[in-house]
Amino acid sequence: MTTITQLVDRIQLMLNDTAAAVWAQTDIEEWVIDGIREYSIHFPRTRTTSFELVAGDHSFNLPEDFMAALQVEYPTGETPPQYLRRLARTHPQFWLFDDFYDVEPANANPASDSVFYMSASPTAGEELELTYSAYHIPVANTVPPSIAPITVAIYHEHIIEQYAVWQAHVERLATEVQSPDTTIRLIQQYKLAVQATEASYRESLREAMAAQSAGGWTGPWRVDGNDRIY
Repeated sequence: MTTITQLVDRIQLMLNDTAAAVWAQTDIEEWVIDGIREYSIHFPRTRTTSFELVAGDHSFNLPEDFMAALQVEYPTGETPPQYLRRLARTHPQFWLFDDFYDVEPANANPASDSVFYMSASPTAGEELELTYSAYHIPVANTVPPSIAPITVAIYHEHIIEQYAVWQAHVERLATEVQSPDTTIRLIQQYKLAVQATEASYRESLREAMAAQSAGGWTGPWRVDGNDRIY
């Protein structure tokens, strides 16, 4: 897998700053991480994890990278598989039946875990399997950037590179605005560079989104109450 430092090296080459004489390597690393955060909004990961349930406990915390639930199998190991359905836990029917779940997203920083709620009362030893959309979270805070892998698809890495190049030009413009040289039109030139690099990034993002398969994760299929079952 591509590491953050490998991506930074390529960005420095694009900026003609391989010696980090203009932009510090740590700054570019931060732009890479910011770019991956934005990328996650458009192209989230799909992950699956299992939870060993506590008897009688109707709620538990979800992983830090959780974005949205795609499929919830409970209890696991059934043939055919059994899936829970999403319903607001404030709905009057939620606690009357055993086949509903709800999620309270964290949407907070510092990060607090999202919470999963289930209407069923599990017994000790039962497991629940959750398939969910997840953020692409670099592990730069826990692993040295030289070996921190990224989970962005290799054919989308250029999007992160273009995001970082755009931010580099934004930084140059901000620096010039702080103490402008009135003898030349440098601010206007920087503005044009910012606009051009942002447009390039946005176009790559649009092309990648347009190229996505029309298919996707749909979750379990259910008939309505009027369909005949043979």
